[in-house]
Amino acid sequence: MVFHWSLLTVHCSLFTGHRSLLTAHCEAVAVLHDLSECAKLFGEQLQSEVLEALGSVATEARDEIIRRLTEKNALRSALDLN
Repeated sequence: MVFHWSLLTVHCSLFTGHRSLLTAHCEAVAVLHDLSECAKLFGEQLQSEVLEALGSVATEARDEIIRRLTEKNALRSALDLN
């Protein structure tokens, strides 16, 4: 009977440890998701502000800035490993 109780104690201990790890993992995934959503929102707001500011500069300068940003974005997309 002692053997049985010791196995039950070990099993409960392992289960508690796994549950703690799963809880921590779920919390980490939730934080990463929230950060991803914030980055998207910030990127959209930044893009809106940049486009608004570009509207007030000379046409040639605006077109050159947009061309350069488009090139860098295309390069970044090509290198993105996701």
